Amino acid sequence: MYIINNEKISIMKRNFNIYCEGGAILAIDHVMQKPMGLVAVGEVKKGLVSKGEAAGIKAENKEAIFGEVIRIEIDYKGVSSAKEGRLIGVCLDNISKEDLIDYFRW
Repeated sequence: MYIINNEKISIMKRNFNIYCEGGAILAIDHVMQKPMGLVAVGEVKKGLVSKGEAAGIKAENKEAIFGEVIRIEIDYKGVSSAKEGRLIGVCLDNISKEDLIDYFRW
């Protein structure tokens, strides 16, 4: 069970990946909606994620939804990029919590 804006979101129980245009893969384990955009927290499983690149969420049998990485944080500090193995928070614009709820609904 995940809590987003003090609302329990059972649809977000399962983990998902974010795929970045530079080839990085982020394994996300929780999300939250902030005024600047959707913040997804997880580990960089492959590659290097950089601020400013396009990032997409892709579920099986669905078209991907895309946003732009507008902020990356490691230990609550803003950074321009993060490499494989780091636990990060990444803020995406153009994707909201409502988009994720609708997207992963089955």
